[in-house]
Amino acid sequence: MKRDATWRLKEAGLAGAFWQERFYDHVMRNDNDFGRHLDYVHFNPVKHGYALCAADYRWSTFPEWVKRDVYPNTWGAVEPDWIKDMDLE
Repeated sequence: MKRDATWRLKEAGLAGAFWQERFYDHVMRNDNDFGRHLDYVHFNPVKHGYALCAADYRWSTFPEWVKRDVYPNTWGAVEPDWIKDMDLE
């Protein structure tokens, strides 16, 4: 995917570094993998001090996932154990 996107950008006459060196795409392997990454994304603003809990971050998709009954509205004040070891930064 990144290779194809890079090729298309270069074909369009753009140049430069399009991707940060240490970041890679990831294929979701199963529902558990998707859930862990969804938790990571929703907790990230809390982890970096932008919000006190996931519901407080105004640009988050978290409220939509609360409506879908995936999370309680109170989720995300404490980092879940299963995302502490995710090396995504």
